[in-house]
Amino acid sequence: MEALLFDMPYPCDIRRCAGRWHKDIYWMYEDGTYGTCDQDGNHDGEPFGAEDLPTVAEQDAAWGRYYEYVAETGEDPLHEIYVSYGYKVVELWTFDIANSILGTVIRRWCRGRGPWHQGGRVSLPDHVLEFMLLDRPREGRLYRFTQYEDGPTTHEEWCALIRESPEVTWGVQRSALCHVRLPRTRPRKASAVQRDLKRIARRRGR
Repeated sequence: MEALLFDMPYPCDIRRCAGRWHKDIYWMYEDGTYGTCDQDGNHDGEPFGAEDLPTVAEQDAAWGRYYEYVAETGEDPLHEIYVSYGYKVVELWTFDIANSILGTVIRRWCRGRGPWHQGGRVSLPDHVLEFMLLDRPREGRLYRFTQYEDGPTTHEEWCALIRESPEVTWGVQRSALCHVRLPRTRPRKASAVQRDLKRIARRRGR
């Protein structure tokens, strides 16, 4: 039975290499010999004996050099350090959904406490269109719901479908106001991510 032993980083000597660092992964094979493979699982070279395995000191030195590189550059090409690359937010959207001769439409909408927008004069972002099952209208036209072969066809059916979502609440007015809370992940600033990488790398490289 094959067994994974450890891995060791090494800097790439190819100038145009985008990764700049790679890893050798060391294995013990069923016959008692040893070998290495790359990060893609491609085995390299001929099997060798235990006397050719890197020592613990050599392994520690290799990782020390890698973490020194991360601490200096703020780059983690081997993805060895876990940091958060995004943060959670909840977007608040309100839609005035109405029944018209065009079918079910979005008469107006707003984000949070922002101003109301009529129809499609201001574009909704793609993730909102996808969640609300809306087609992107021509300039100045109203937002309409996407028509599916087996999907809702009447205003009541569309409203019933939207109500099924846990992110949606409804106001009680003549024209229904649909309140939507959309969870989103926004990317952190690159400088903040690099700051965390450098801090953790310095701690690991001690």
